[in-house]
Formats: sequence, structure tokens, C-alpha cells
Amino acid sequence: MDIILFNPKSRNGQHPRFVERLKKKLKKTHHAVVMKNMLDIDHVDAFLSEIQIDDRLIIVGGDGTLNRLVNTINISDIKQDIFMVKGGTGNDFLRSLNQKVLLVPVKAYLLNLPTVLIKEQTYQFINGVGVGLDGLVGHIIDTEHAKKTSMSYLRATLKGFVKHQPSAMRFTMDGKPLTHERVWMVSIMFGNKFGGGMLIAPQAKRDDKLHVVIIKDCPKWLLFFIFPLIYIGKHVWFKRYVEIHQATDVIVETKMPLHGEIDGELLKDVKKLHIKR
Repeated sequence: MDIILFNPKSRNGQHPRFVERLKKKLKKTHHAVVMKNMLDIDHVDAFLSEIQIDDRLIIVGGDGTLNRLVNTINISDIKQDIFMVKGGTGNDFLRSLNQKVLLVPVKAYLLNLPTVLIKEQTYQFINGVGVGLDGLVGHIIDTEHAKKTSMSYLRATLKGFVKHQPSAMRFTMDGKPLTHERVWMVSIMFGNKFGGGMLIAPQAKRDDKLHVVIIKDCPKWLLFFIFPLIYIGKHVWFKRYVEIHQATDVIVETKMPLHGEIDGELLKDVKKLHIKR
């Protein structure tokens, strides 16, 4: 049996029709199909105990859905196969896997994930953690209650450029200190994409190293030019302003509280992050 776990808040609330179409496709393969709203699962252990060993779990949602899943359930306790269907607005996790099939097997990628410690809470993440301009852009979209489209992201980015100011940051990467006085944003990446396909860490391959991308020192007018180039990974050309380090243990400390994000889920008043692989 196929068990579709869907997040009704993904894909700007357009899930009912999308899930119904998926259900019809799966029925054509002679599988029995059951749909389950993830937000209605009150007791996770009880739900998992009722699933048969040969059932397939199919997650319909985006990166935020997957982030909540890995921070709620111990994936290694799930004996069944886990698949995912693109059902979010960004889908950067599935984009990074680059598989051209409807049902993407994802269980192997959800084990042994990196963690981030923030405000005495530890979270796993599937793509990356960031603080600075990208966090502010997400905050603007969220506070304006806009649908997450390329146009709303562009508008929020323009507003973010006007409002955001660079901050002094101190980094400790595998025990080695580094300080920059004017950092626009930093992204600590496990995958290679964020923001709906932006190739922020072109060489990241979900291996043992995290990629720490620091955009710093450049004047605002030049940042306005560099930022769109992240979509195709060409921001790395600006080596004076874009640094990429690799490490397994990263501490980020900011001079002032900033907006941040974990797999697109927003954070406020971030001053310190400790990320481990």
C-alpha cells in the first residue's frame, strides 16, 4: 500500500488538487493508496506501528516539510521505504538530488544529517543554515503573507537590499578563527541550493564537509549585481567578496541580532550558531 503523507500548507496551499492527481497516478500502478494529512498525526509512534513493512511512505511537501519530519521522527526507526514528490515552492533538497523520476527515494539521504545548535536547541537540517540578508528576505515574505513565487521573492529581495546592513561576524571553523567586519550573509550548506534553486554552494555534494559561503565587504551596488548570479553559481567569480570554506565544525557569532533560516524555516534574533557534521 502507498501511504501519502502531505502537508496542506506547502505549495501555497494548493495541495488538495495536487495530491488527488498523484493519488490517481499511483492507483494506475495497482497500488492501494491512503492519504494522510501530516498535521493530523498526533501520536507519531502509534502511526508508525500501524504501517506494514511492505508499505511505501510517500511524502508530498517541500524542504520545510522534510525538515519538520527529520526533527520529529528518528528516520532510522522507520523500516519502510521513503519516497518524496516535489510538493513545495522551493524543493531545493530534491533539486540537489537531480533525479528525473516522480517518486524519489530519499531515506538514505535523511540519515546522519548535520546539526545546528541555536538558543540551546539542536536541530537537524537537510540543505543549509543561513544568517543575514537571505534570512531577512524570508522574513519580509513571511510578514507580508505573500505567496512564495519568483516575483514575491524578487520584491522581498529588493526590500531586503534597502533595509539590510552588513554586520561584523566571527567564525570558528574546525578550531580556526576568522573575523570579517562587513558580512552581508553567510550560508552553511550541506546541499548545494537554497531559495528555490539558487546555486549558493556549487561544489557541495552532501559528503563529510560543510560548505561555508561568506559574502562580505562589497558595496551595496555591487551586491545587487552579485546576488542574482547565485542562481547559476557564478557569484564565486567574485573571490574578493565571496569566500567558500569547508569544515565539519562551524561556529558563527554576530555582533548584532540578525534574521536567519534553517532549510527555509525562519529564525529571529540570531547571534550564535554552532553547526556540526
